[in-house]
Amino acid sequence: MAFYSNIRNISTDVLAIGFSNPRFYAQFQAIALPITAMLGIYKFHKKHHLTHLIILSAVSLQWCIAIALGGRGLFLAFGCSYLVLFFLFRSYWQQAAWQLIAFAAGLLIYAFAFHWIPSILNIPEVSTQLIREGLSAREVIWKLALQMTLDNPWLGAGPMHFAAIQNSVAAHPHQMILQWSSEWGIPATLIALYLIGTGMLRGLVVVRSQHSTPVDAALWLSLCNALVLAQVDGVFVMPYSEVWITVIAGLALSRWGQLRTMRNYEKAIINLIATVAFTVLLSVICQEMYVFLDDSQPLPEHYKGFRPRFWTNGWIGQ
Repeated sequence: MAFYSNIRNISTDVLAIGFSNPRFYAQFQAIALPITAMLGIYKFHKKHHLTHLIILSAVSLQWCIAIALGGRGLFLAFGCSYLVLFFLFRSYWQQAAWQLIAFAAGLLIYAFAFHWIPSILNIPEVSTQLIREGLSAREVIWKLALQMTLDNPWLGAGPMHFAAIQNSVAAHPHQMILQWSSEWGIPATLIALYLIGTGMLRGLVVVRSQHSTPVDAALWLSLCNALVLAQVDGVFVMPYSEVWITVIAGLALSRWGQLRTMRNYEKAIINLIATVAFTVLLSVICQEMYVFLDDSQPLPEHYKGFRPRFWTNGWIGQ
C-alpha cells in the first residue's frame, strides 16, 4: 500500500492504523513467539522442512514488525527470559538460537522493506529510532499510582479506577504491581504476586527436571515475557492480552500442577462464581455498547480519540 498508493509513506503510524499505539501488538508477540519457535524446532526435527521454513518465515516477519514498531519492553522481556534460559536450563538452547536466527532474518527484512526499497522507489524514509530513550512519561503515571496506593492501601480505589485521575499521559499506570496496588489494594496485590511467584518457581523446577519437554520451556518463556513486559506496559489491562495469558497459564497449570478430581461442592462453587461473573460481564458489555452507540451523549473535553480503550469516552467522572 505504501509503495503503490498516493500516500507513499512508510511510517508505522500510517501502516499500522486501528489503535492509538501500535506497540500494543508487542504484548501478543511476547506470548506467541517462544511457543512458535518451539513448534518450528519440532517440525525441523521431524524433517518437515517446508513447514519449518513457513514457521521461520512467519516469525521473521513478526520480528520485522517488532523492529519497525520499536517496542522497548518486548526486547527487554526477551532479553530477561532468554537470559534465564541460558543460565538455568541450557538444554533448551536451541530455542534461543532459533529465535536469534529469526531475529536476524527479521532485521534483514526490515532493512530491505523500510530502507532499500524506499530508496530505490524514491519514497522518503521515515527516521525511526529502534530503541527509544527515556521512560516516555511513565514516571508521571507511576507516581500517581503510588500516591493512589498510599491513599487507598487496603482495598484500592477500584478496578480500572486509575482512569478517574485526569492526567496527560495515560488512563492506566503501565506497570502491573502499581496498577494492582492502586486499584485493588496492597493485600490483594501481595496475594496475586504470591500465586504468580509460586507458579513460576514450580514451572522452573519442572523445566529443569529430567521429565520436562520443550513445551514446558516454551510456556515458561512466554509467561516470563508477559510478566516482564507488564512492568512497563499495560499487559494486564488489555483484554486481548489477558485472554492469551489465561490460555497459556491454563496450559502451564495442566502440565506443572498436581491434578485431582474435583468434589461435588467444589464444582457447585465454581459454577456459581462463573454464573455470577458471566452475568456481571454481560450487563457491563450491554451498558458499554449503549454508551458507545448513543451519539447524543457529548464526549468529555478530555477525550483523546484513542480507540479501542477500556473507557471509550475518556476519563471516569467527566
